[in-house]
Amino acid sequence: MRETLATNPYRNSKFYAPHNITMNITKLEAIIFGVVVVLVGIAFFFFSGISGVGVEKNRVPVTIWGTFPSSFFRSAIDEINGDRDQQFVQIQYIQKSAQIYETEFLNALAAGKGPDIALIPQYFIVKHTDKILPIGQQFIAPRAFQQTFIDGAAIFTGPAGTLAVPLIVDPLVLYWNTDLFRNAGIANPPGFWDEFLTDSGALTSTGAEGTFRQSGAALGETNNVPHAKDVLALLILQTGNPLVDPLNRTVIFNRKGTLPFSPAESAFRFFTDFSNPRNAAYSWNSTQLRADEAFVAGKLAMYIAPASEYTALRNRNAHLAMDVSGVPQVRGGALRATYADISGLAITRNAADPAAAWRAIALLTGDGAVANIATASNLPPVRKDVLSRDTTNPIGTVFYRAAVQSRSWPDPDDDATDNLFAQAVAAINSGKQDIASAITELASRLQELLRQNP
Repeated sequence: MRETLATNPYRNSKFYAPHNITMNITKLEAIIFGVVVVLVGIAFFFFSGISGVGVEKNRVPVTIWGTFPSSFFRSAIDEINGDRDQQFVQIQYIQKSAQIYETEFLNALAAGKGPDIALIPQYFIVKHTDKILPIGQQFIAPRAFQQTFIDGAAIFTGPAGTLAVPLIVDPLVLYWNTDLFRNAGIANPPGFWDEFLTDSGALTSTGAEGTFRQSGAALGETNNVPHAKDVLALLILQTGNPLVDPLNRTVIFNRKGTLPFSPAESAFRFFTDFSNPRNAAYSWNSTQLRADEAFVAGKLAMYIAPASEYTALRNRNAHLAMDVSGVPQVRGGALRATYADISGLAITRNAADPAAAWRAIALLTGDGAVANIATASNLPPVRKDVLSRDTTNPIGTVFYRAAVQSRSWPDPDDDATDNLFAQAVAAINSGKQDIASAITELASRLQELLRQNP
């Protein structure tokens, strides 16, 4: 059936409003943009509702840049571009190197070029807000956004409107070695952090001069724990406290309130205990292999990492007795949560046709396309309606649940904050600072980063 505004699934949900679009741009830009949208709407009605003639040759080309493999999106984009009833856009996705993506993106925009849409990680939202064309509330109604996408996607919304529409979610999960658990007489992975601590002790064995023959958990260091900052963020978020107030971008993880310790102090204390030789939790130190290498080698029982690592871990050791579960939770806690990297589609300030760019985003984030991308990427979908569908894949079930529980935070600069968290951990481990002092300094330096990216 040829699509019309009456049959478009977004038409009646206020999620798609092609004739009443409000964006946070200048008055002149708004007038120009409005004229473009009206013309697109007239053309759409004319060709689809009156003439009955296909207009594939008149589709607007829309270019998307991102760092994810093209294979994630190829099928979904081919289906959109091959749909003769879809008469608005012709989408092209260009994969960029993650190492130079940010630099290439900024240079292109500075030259007045670049993509119409950028698939951006959440930390671009704070750092590069001025490079993004905010989408007003009448284009994406806040209620519809909330009902459609995972709760963690709220990272892309704010007073200016919606800055990106989520497409990829990569939550932290717990990988565990079933052989090592069986050998220790432990039947199931830990569901709570107190169980995680107990299991780690039972699964850790030492050798000569304090070396580890086998480690239960890889926490406490940052040089050989690939996702240390994310695990610390996870521990803080599970207390129900955000790291940063998303409205005024004020660091709040160091506020104690009525508690004896701030959420950050509790998180850093738990984390660093695993690398403290004087603590019963001791199971890891800075001389170990990288946590992923130790896990693949069968020398680490539990490894917290993103869902996206599943295939790579399996491929690195096909004989590894590996299973996956959700990350442990706070016993008796009010919030069940995991940390996730979330990437979304943002319209750039240099977009040749913002209306066409939005149309491409709407098509790529429809339920069919999202389900297609989830299958191709082996990652969970970002839409709640797709997540609610039954999956017979046991690994997929874990990933789906983790996606629903996903949370994030407005990280101002991924590399810079990696260093700040690492410095805080190093100061605590070396005894140069106590936990409270290290957290106070971390909060101050993080606030300065946020101040540099208003």
